[in-house]
Amino acid sequence: MCVTIDEVENTEPAELTPIGPLVQQLSKMPDQTNMIGLAGLPSMQQHLTEAFTYSERWLFSDLDNLSMSDAAAALAIPAAEAGRAFTAEAVHGAAQISAGHPFAVQLIGFSAWNASENSNEITLGHVQAANAQFRNELEHGLYRQRWESCAPLERGVLAAAAHHGDSPCRSEPSRSDSEDRSNSSSVGTPEP
Repeated sequence: MCVTIDEVENTEPAELTPIGPLVQQLSKMPDQTNMIGLAGLPSMQQHLTEAFTYSERWLFSDLDNLSMSDAAAALAIPAAEAGRAFTAEAVHGAAQISAGHPFAVQLIGFSAWNASENSNEITLGHVQAANAQFRNELEHGLYRQRWESCAPLERGVLAAAAHHGDSPCRSEPSRSDSEDRSNSSSVGTPEP
């Protein structure tokens, strides 16, 4: 048996409570292969611990961005199977735009598919046209929702990071935070 649950961070602890006994029951079935896969933002681990403390003993793995070749494959294979293949330069361009972030791969692929609606292939021109829709969806969908859910201190950190433009930036504690670690906070680099 395989059970998968996505976006665990959006659930209520009471909704997760049945998972604990299910895991215990499945572990008592040695003749059956069972798997429970949960996915979510990094806060998911704390969220699960609030639902049932023994989840802290589970194996958690952080997923990183895809390599450019994996992002290209994630774009090219389903499009070709659906009958509208990417050209080589188009799939390269779309993979570069996505920077390998899984959600961004999905979004640029969807946007390029829509931009190529009256074509039998997805070209670099379609990808370039799709980039505007892609950016709009990120800025007015995902990023706006994240911004609105940020605490004032987090907004300050994000505003400071925005001054770096497109170049990567890291959050590091200030001198005062270094002196008093109990007051420090950690805010990661924003990604799609």
